[in-house]
Amino acid sequence: MLIAGVLVLSTFDTPLNIRVFSVQSGSMEPAIRLGSLVVVRGSETYGIGDIVTVVGERTVKETVTHRIAERVVDPDNGRISYRLKGDANEEADRELVPSGRVIGKVIFSMPYVGYLVSFVQSQVGFMALIIIPATILIYSELMVIKKEIEAILGKLVVKYLPNSSKIIEPYLLGKLISSVGGISKLYRKPASTIQLIGAEKALFRHMAKGKDCPKYGLIYYSRRILKAENKEIAEYLSTTNAHDILDNLG
Repeated sequence: MLIAGVLVLSTFDTPLNIRVFSVQSGSMEPAIRLGSLVVVRGSETYGIGDIVTVVGERTVKETVTHRIAERVVDPDNGRISYRLKGDANEEADRELVPSGRVIGKVIFSMPYVGYLVSFVQSQVGFMALIIIPATILIYSELMVIKKEIEAILGKLVVKYLPNSSKIIEPYLLGKLISSVGGISKLYRKPASTIQLIGAEKALFRHMAKGKDCPKYGLIYYSRRILKAENKEIAEYLSTTNAHDILDNLG
């Protein structure tokens, strides 16, 4: 979250009028070291000695963080410009910076943090520190929601189908009911059909392309079947489960 917040502040304007920038030169050393992160706040006026961040002359993506060495007022129109100078530079910058290009005054700086911001702003860094962690977080939250839904579904099945829920796991029985569209529809289906619920795609491939015919579907994921020692026993239990569900449904 901290990285995401810094990325937002380094890219967009905010109601707090605060921006952050990474320093990519040593022109302000020792006050601000190369690779530092500077926190900048906009102001209506700036004075000599203030360290400010300004938009570059050629592109808005380029910024310069230097100290104000001179404040110049145009006698004709009263417009204010600033001459800047890096503490480590012998001479002041040649160009005068109009006040409109000043982003804000540096409030404080954090050494070396600018390297991290620069990395995050790169394509590889954005993927590694933002996209991948966010994807993992979303996936974990979805898994939590899934488990909560299965728990609620299991309680409903146990309440309304106590006999059947003793034969097969409640959440799995709920999936079977959901797949066919209701308890009454499940009750009307033969055991052979219940055994294949959830294997419709495999059954279609068998009918269309001659692939191996599936022998089980959702019901195969019952713990009774998963604990079976071999495939033949599992298939037998799958068929048994299907018959048991029909016998105990209700």
